Amino acid sequence: MRALALSLILSIFTLYGLSCQAKTIMLVLGSADVAVLDERIDIALRLYAVQDFDAVIVSGGCGAHGSSICEASRMFDRLTANGVPEQLIIKEENAKTTVQNYVFSRQLKDAHGAPIIQKGDSLYIVSNHWHATAVAARSAKYDAVTARNF
Repeated sequence: MRALALSLILSIFTLYGLSCQAKTIMLVLGSADVAVLDERIDIALRLYAVQDFDAVIVSGGCGAHGSSICEASRMFDRLTANGVPEQLIIKEENAKTTVQNYVFSRQLKDAHGAPIIQKGDSLYIVSNHWHATAVAARSAKYDAVTARNF
């Protein structure tokens, strides 16, 4: 009976794209300044080399603050060129502010319609200290994740 109940629960979780286990996710925040953005990508690559991730979210819009770059696309290109599998990377291409990085990233869904970032996940936020701290604090408070900034 117990095995049947567990099997049913796991099937429901699978059906709705929910995870029974906490995930480890990296969230890399964009910048309109190419040098700053490249520094963040380098940090993300170093972090990826020492930690396993279930997903890597790159958050940054096109033309933010008058920039000519698409931040999420630049991050995706550099990460995949340096060995991060493209199927791990989720692009959030609309954010133009720190608040939007947070809001738009937490709204991302997987193929089953479940949120990518869920309660209990570990979220590694890559950005400058002043930028990452604000997003980490919001994520911990409102999404019940363990948030760390790099």
